[in-house]
Amino acid sequence: MSPSSRSQKITPLSRVLLVDMDGVLCAYNEKLIAAGLVRPEELTHERWEDCGFSPQREEAIRKLVYSDGFFESLDPIPASPESLEALLSSGWDVYVCSRPPMNPRAWGGKYLWIQRHCPFLSGRVILTSCKALVKGHAFIDDSLQSLMEWQNGTKILLQTNRHLAYDRIPKDILHFRGWSELLHHLNNFFKEGPR
Repeated sequence: MSPSSRSQKITPLSRVLLVDMDGVLCAYNEKLIAAGLVRPEELTHERWEDCGFSPQREEAIRKLVYSDGFFESLDPIPASPESLEALLSSGWDVYVCSRPPMNPRAWGGKYLWIQRHCPFLSGRVILTSCKALVKGHAFIDDSLQSLMEWQNGTKILLQTNRHLAYDRIPKDILHFRGWSELLHHLNNFFKEGPR
């Protein structure tokens, strides 16, 4: 956790917690790596489109991402389904909030992924082209840009890509390097109680 994040409070109990999918719940980048389209150290930006790949590589990646079954075939990020269950049981009103690509298959594929890996959230899925419009008390996302656009509550940056380098993380954004670190922080908060 970054030093500026330690003093911020996160308030649970009947509070809406929004959770992004790609890179937070499901292993999107890992699928690109497994397909041999990218190397982990090449994923230095939030979006693969911004990593400086050749047009041919970008087209190959786009073809995979837009293929039938891509999203529902993604593996869960380790500990993500269990973490969501823990957050639900500790009082958070958890919703998945994701921005699929403008591809009808992706919208259905993301919902099928939730049904398979997090069936307890099947009725708690928000798919939108603009996450900034969705209201909640806190938002967990791996996109610093998305969190900076979202102006509705506590912003939580969950970094699961160790090669991604952020230039500067604003002080109003909590920063964690994995689900266990994030849950540890939230569990400590629950033990101490609201102040």
